Amino acid sequence: MLKKPVRLLLCLALVIPCTANAGGSMKDALSTVPSDALGCLCVPNLKSVDANYQTMIAALGLQPFVPPPANSLVTLVQQMLPFGSGLDMDGPMAVVLMPADNPFELGDKAAIILTAKEPKAVLETMGATPGEEGVWSLMLFGSPSFAAVNGSRLIFAEQSDVAKAVGASKEGLHTKLKENELKSLDGLDVAVWIGADRLLTKFKPQIDGFMNMMAMTQGAGNPMAMKQAELQKKQIGLFIDGMATLSMGLGLKESGLDLRFAFTSRPGSELRAQTKVRNTTDSLLKNLPGGKYMLAFGETADPAQVKASLSSLDDYIAIANEVEGVDKEKVGQLKQVLETWAPMITGVRASVQAVAPNDLGVFRLSTVIDTTNSTEWIKQASAAVKLLQSIIADEGLTEVAGSDLQEFVKAAKFEVNAEKIDGSEVAHMSMDLSKIDLLDEDDVEELHGVIGKEGALVRMAAADAKTIVVTFGGGSETFGSALKLAKSGASPLEDDAGIKRTSAGMAKDRYLVGYLAVDEVLKGIRHAMAAMDEEPIPIHMPPIKAPLGITGIGGDGWSQLDMFVPTPLLVAAKDAAMAFMGSQAAAPAAPAEPGN
Repeated sequence: MLKKPVRLLLCLALVIPCTANAGGSMKDALSTVPSDALGCLCVPNLKSVDANYQTMIAALGLQPFVPPPANSLVTLVQQMLPFGSGLDMDGPMAVVLMPADNPFELGDKAAIILTAKEPKAVLETMGATPGEEGVWSLMLFGSPSFAAVNGSRLIFAEQSDVAKAVGASKEGLHTKLKENELKSLDGLDVAVWIGADRLLTKFKPQIDGFMNMMAMTQGAGNPMAMKQAELQKKQIGLFIDGMATLSMGLGLKESGLDLRFAFTSRPGSELRAQTKVRNTTDSLLKNLPGGKYMLAFGETADPAQVKASLSSLDDYIAIANEVEGVDKEKVGQLKQVLETWAPMITGVRASVQAVAPNDLGVFRLSTVIDTTNSTEWIKQASAAVKLLQSIIADEGLTEVAGSDLQEFVKAAKFEVNAEKIDGSEVAHMSMDLSKIDLLDEDDVEELHGVIGKEGALVRMAAADAKTIVVTFGGGSETFGSALKLAKSGASPLEDDAGIKRTSAGMAKDRYLVGYLAVDEVLKGIRHAMAAMDEEPIPIHMPPIKAPLGITGIGGDGWSQLDMFVPTPLLVAAKDAAMAFMGSQAAAPAAPAEPGN
C-alpha cells in the first residue's frame, strides 16, 4: 500500500537536506495544496534550493566530498526523474495527504504536486494516456500511477480518485489558515503542515488501544503503576484532544539555519490554557552577568498559564495519597503551598559560566526570578522543601521511597536567614554529601572538585520587592556580584557580540530566548574532567562568537519555537568533527599481545 507513495516522495529526499527560499513564497506553495488536505510538505522554489545547497557546501568546505552531480540538486532531480527535464525549477513543489475514511487508507491518499511550463507535454513525454475526467494513466517508477493537470500544476498519485480530487481543487490551503499560521510558515524553505485535529482523531482509537495495552503491561499486579500509566495516558490525551494544527520546517540563510516548530490549539481546550504565553519586548537577559557563558536564557511566565498547568497536580496528589503510610494531611498542605508559590513567578532568567578548576568549583549558575512578592516567595519555597522532606523522610515510607532517596532528602537543609550579604538576608538550600552512604569519601572529594569546597549549596535572596537572586557555585563573592547586578537593573549580557549576531534575525516580541555557546560547553566539560583528574575529551573547538539561539513567540491559542544555528557554528562543528575523526584515524594501533 505504501510503496508507490514512497516512490513519489523519493525526489523530496533530494531537496530536503538543504533548502533556501530565494524565489517564491510559502504562501504560493500552500496555494497549490487543496484546502481540505489533512497535511502537506511544501518547498516554495526548487531552483533556490540548488543555489543555497551549493552555497552551504562551499561554506562548510565540503566541495571535495560532494563531486558532480551530487553538488547540484537540480541536476540530480533531472537525472533521476523521468520527467525532470520538463519541470519548472522556479516553481513550488508539494506533497499532500488527502482525507481518508480511516487511518489504514492514508497510505493511498498521497499525491505530489510539481509545476511545469507545459505539464501536458511532460505527461505525453512520459507516455501517459489521457482518460476520463482529466485523469491520466502512466507508469511511474515501474508502477501503475495516475496524473492530473491543474493550470501549471502537475499532480501524481497512486489512486485515480486522489489525482482527480487534487487536480480539480479550486481553493488553496492558504485560504483556510489563520494569519499567525501563515506567518509561522513564512520565510521557511521547506515546511510540513498537519491538520492535527482531523488526523489525530482518526488515529485516536489506535492510540487509546496502545496506551491501554501499555497500562496493563506496566501495571500488571501493581495498582500504583497502573495509576501512573493512566496518568500518562491522560497527559497524551491532553495533546490529542487539544491540538488543532501542527507545523515544522527549516529555512536556510547565508547567516545560518533556522529550525521552526509551531502549533495551534482548540478553543476551550486544556492545552490552550496550559500553553498561554506572555510576549515582551523587554530584555529577557536582564541582570545576568556579562562575559563568557555556556548557557543563557530568559522566559516570561503567565500566572493564568501556571495555574492551569497546576491542574495536573490533583492527579499526582491522588496517586500520592494512595501510597500506604503517607501523611495525607502533609500532602494536602504541600499542594496548597505549591498552588500559592508557583503562580507568583512572572519570569525567570539564568546563565551558566565555566571557569578553570578552583576551590569554588568549575561552574557558576546565576538565576534571577521575577515574582509578585519576593519575600513571600522565599517563605513558600522554604515551606515546600520542608514539607516534601517531612513526607519522603517518614520512616513509614522507607519501603516505598527507598532508603537511598530518604538519605538524600535527610541530607538537604533550607535555612531562611543563613547569612547577610550586601545588606540582604540570604537563604541557603544545601545538601551535606558526607551524610549520604551511597557516596564514599572519594566520590565526595571528586564532586567537591567540580562544585567547590562549599559543596551543594544554593544561595538566594530578595534583591527588591519583586526580584530574587539565586546562585550556585562561586561562593559568597559570586552571589554578592549577582545581587548588586540585580539591584542595578543592568543587562550586560545583551551587549555580547555573539548574542547580538545570533539574535539579529530573531523575533523582538517574544516570551523566551536562549543561547548555547557550544565552544564554552566543551570548555566547561574539559574543566570538569580536569577537576576530577579525568582525561579530557578529544574534541576541540576554537572560541567563536556564534551561539545557538532559541526564541519562542506566541499568542491566543498558538505558539512558535525557533532554533537558529549560525553558519560560523556549523563550520566550527564540522571542523571539530573532522579533526576528531582525523585524530582517531592517526591514533597508533594497540600493541599485539605476546605470542600473536
